[in-house]
Amino acid sequence: DDSLSFTVLQSTQDFKPQQIDSFGVHQITVTCKDDRTLVDDEAEFEVGASYNVYIDGPSVFVYALAEPNTVHIFWLLPQYVLMTVGEILFSITSLEFAYSQAPPSMKSIMQSMFYLTTAVGNLITLLVVEIVSILGLEQWIEFFMFSGLLFLCTIGLFCLTIRYQYVYYTEGPDADSEKTAVD
Repeated sequence: DDSLSFTVLQSTQDFKPQQIDSFGVHQITVTCKDDRTLVDDEAEFEVGASYNVYIDGPSVFVYALAEPNTVHIFWLLPQYVLMTVGEILFSITSLEFAYSQAPPSMKSIMQSMFYLTTAVGNLITLLVVEIVSILGLEQWIEFFMFSGLLFLCTIGLFCLTIRYQYVYYTEGPDADSEKTAVD
């Protein structure tokens, strides 16, 4: 039986949240202590949503606090796998590069700078999302903003890598520490 039942003990009372076992149309019944039915109505509940149910006299009002799911979780799984693999490959490569290119006295500072840039990137993400939210823009505009920022960062990194000279700090004490890949 798909029903939610409440018993009224006083004239104004909040009820404990109830979790439903299945989704779809449910019968909502409110009865008094003397088994008199105050409300007998139906409401539809969908997967992934969170609802508030308001009872005003004989009427039942259902408000969605969180919208129901529109995309199945398995459509998101390949995206999460790709993002995770990319993050793993990027993080390991970046940390190895920062560690190998830093002088021995600066290795921990370089790794902390790597994590600082990650924090700054998260702040930029927060700012872009908030700006798009405040302006009421659609989500595709937000995605294109992120793509534009990524393109600008790629151009900046490209300009840095053209002029970068690799330093070999790991060859040992006998090697020339200023030896570069160009030499």
